[in-house]
Order: sequence, then structure tokens, then C-alpha cells
Amino acid sequence: MIPLSKKLFPILEFDDTAEAIFSASDNTIISKPLPERCVISFFGDSIDNFVNKENLDVYEFLTFESRKIPLYIFEKNQTKILVVHGLGSGPYAAGLLEKLIAFGCKKFIVCGGCGVLDEDISVGQLLLPMKALRDEGTSYHYLQPNQFINMDDAVINKIKLILNSKNVTFKEVVTWTTDAIYRETLPKIKLRREYGCNVVEMECASFLAVAKFRNVELGQILYSGDDLSTNEWSEREWKKQTKTRMDIFELAMEICRCI
Repeated sequence: MIPLSKKLFPILEFDDTAEAIFSASDNTIISKPLPERCVISFFGDSIDNFVNKENLDVYEFLTFESRKIPLYIFEKNQTKILVVHGLGSGPYAAGLLEKLIAFGCKKFIVCGGCGVLDEDISVGQLLLPMKALRDEGTSYHYLQPNQFINMDDAVINKIKLILNSKNVTFKEVVTWTTDAIYRETLPKIKLRREYGCNVVEMECASFLAVAKFRNVELGQILYSGDDLSTNEWSEREWKKQTKTRMDIFELAMEICRCI
């Protein structure tokens, strides 16, 4: 075992040791195997509507200290897809992904929302994050320190293929992944724009880092929500975009079937 060297900032003390003291499989109990394909959605309303429409039963539960997360399996044309509600923030995103990988999932599509730093991005627009600025902590425990993490090119191409085949309009974006939802200050937003970021959310960099470390496929699609591009925040009633959320969730299911 190679000892780590101290850095001025501990977050930069990257450790590439593969095995940790305990793993996701050590503190997770799942009695049934999981399919290799999985959609993680941050749209609880869309999941509920889909579950009711397809009359899906709970397949299993993932247990966290604060809650139990129901898992559903949807099957079409002999392809099974696990459906699970995402948990906000990098640590929860990583923990969820680790648990799912430990029990068989290998191909992931994530769908969620984001704030916009560009006023030209209208509410409800479909976005494809090409890379994420790593302004959170979780990704630094999985990959060497760097400014950005890219979504895998092969996954991007698969997502684009499906979207283009369905004539779905989308915008390629650079996302700012942050841990601190209430620290999106005007000076920091200005600086993040200088990095090329045009949207902001809390999980993308962490998801991508875990996927790269664990050697699984993961892609993410977003829809544009609240507006942080001016001196005053605008909520834009983005959480009321029920049809948009459902459309994006169903797109995520279709993409996941094809990766």
C-alpha cells in the first residue's frame, strides 16, 4: 500500500486504492438480482405516473439511513429496465449508484432538472451535458483532481442517435456541479460562465466520476428550470412542467433500452 502524501487541501489527496474498508454490497441487502439497465429519475411525479400507468409493483427496496427507496422493473420486448428515484447531491448520487452497481446494474441513464446561467435557455428545454465542472467534493474521491469531467463519447453518441431519430430538439451544455444550492452567488455565477458553464445542478460530476471508476456506462439528460442568469432569481414555475418531465422520463427509458 502506497502512503498518501499530504496536500494543502485534503480534497486533493486522491487515493486510487480499489478496495475500501467496506463496500456498497457490505451494507446493502437485496434479495433479488437487478437488471443491467437502469433509469435514475429525479422526477418523482413522473415515476409515480409511470408506475400507475404500467401497474408496476415494488420489486425491492434500497435502504438508506433516512429512507427506503422503492425499485421498479419495467419490461418491454424482453428488455428489463430498473426505475429508481434519484437522491439529490453528490454523496447521495454516488451512494445510490454504488449500490445499484454492486447488485448488477451496468448501463444508466439519469434524467433531472437544472438551473440556467444563460437567459436564452427557455424553461423546459431538453439539454445534454457534455461535461461537468467539478465544484463538488464526491468526484475527487473517485478520480484525480481536474476542472472538468466529460461524459463518455460513446454514451453521448448513443443518446444523440436516439434523440435525432425521434426528431427531438436538444442543446449541448456544460454544467456546473455544486454541493451548495444556496451559495450560487453573483460573483461565482460570473466566474462559472467564464469556465463555459451555462447550467447548474448538484449531481452530474459525481455520477460521471463513479461511473468511470466502476467502469459502467452512464449518460444524463436534463431539462432547463429556474433562471440564475440575471441579478434576480426566477423560479419560472419549472417544477410545474409536468408534461415536459414525463416526456423526458420516457425519453430516458427509450435511450436506456438502446444503450
